[in-house]
Amino acid sequence: MIITIDGPTASGKSTVGALLAQRLGYYYINSGLLFRALAYLLAARHHAVQSQDYDRDSLNELIQGCTYDYHPTDGARISYDSVDITPFLKEKTIDTISSKLSTHLIFRDIVLEWQRRLAHTHNSVVDGRDTGTAVFPDAQYKFFLTAELPVRAARWAKDQLKRGNRYSQSEAERLVNERDKRDKERVHSPLRMPDDAIMINSSTLSSDQVVDMMVNIIEKK
Repeated sequence: MIITIDGPTASGKSTVGALLAQRLGYYYINSGLLFRALAYLLAARHHAVQSQDYDRDSLNELIQGCTYDYHPTDGARISYDSVDITPFLKEKTIDTISSKLSTHLIFRDIVLEWQRRLAHTHNSVVDGRDTGTAVFPDAQYKFFLTAELPVRAARWAKDQLKRGNRYSQSEAERLVNERDKRDKERVHSPLRMPDDAIMINSSTLSSDQVVDMMVNIIEKK
């Protein structure tokens, strides 16, 4: 069974996705981490990443010989050639590259293949921005998690502070809004709520409360 959780930046998808998977005993797939892993690979091989420099053949050639291992536990971790690279995947540079790469179809196709391959033999909870629309359109359960912009901006700024990056509330709102705009307006697989998804506004809810709501919905169906 596949459960998808889509939503904008800092809506709580990753935290809720990991908790829901743990509660159900399912495999957790963090789509954003997969995009960051691809960005890390490109950044590690090239000091500057220009998306127009790559076609599918050159990407496949770049990826061949690289050993990625995805670990769904502890909120999802990724090792590259047997080294845990997860701590590097949310660095500012990788986050910026990942966000830009995600607007291009060739990179989305690479990650889509990873997502489907990981979910092929598991009951899975998958979070992202197009998991219920483009990646798993036939998922049995679809959720769209959102929250008001000031709430999401405050969450994002708090998360950035843990990495040593300090932003004011107004700066955080501007940057999160820019990311939302880019996600919604991109040509390929833009962020939108699946027609058959259930929306949950987490502005005043804890992660555990959101998970409780999701579990109740699943159990009732």
